Amino acid sequence: MSSNIRVTRICLECRKPFTARTTKTNHCGDVCAKRAYKKRKRQAALTESETETQSRQDQNRAELFKNPVLSMAEVCILLGISRSTLHRIIQRGDLPSSKVGGRVLFRKLDIEGLFSAGSGPTKGGEDRSA
Repeated sequence: MSSNIRVTRICLECRKPFTARTTKTNHCGDVCAKRAYKKRKRQAALTESETETQSRQDQNRAELFKNPVLSMAEVCILLGISRSTLHRIIQRGDLPSSKVGGRVLFRKLDIEGLFSAGSGPTKGGEDRSA
């Protein structure tokens, strides 16, 4: 059965007007439909890759917290900060560290204490808890 419907639509891909024979047609032709399909597939692959990367990062962070002692690189990953920011935190005295050989190490308890309520300076460097 063929339809006698003729609907003027705008292609979702190239934005040009075309005459559609059904109410569900979204693209002016095969080329635009294939382009849209490739875009959908590419976006789905990117989304899947991003979720996989995020789950791996979460898993790595969970594994890091199993160790009682963490290295600088591990603390940077755990806190989501750069090495230079971590150096500034150490120099301010907000996070105690120990140097063993050439490595700077941190206790997990000290990192947890960094975020405990009322500890550490606030914005501007002054302690407002007093």
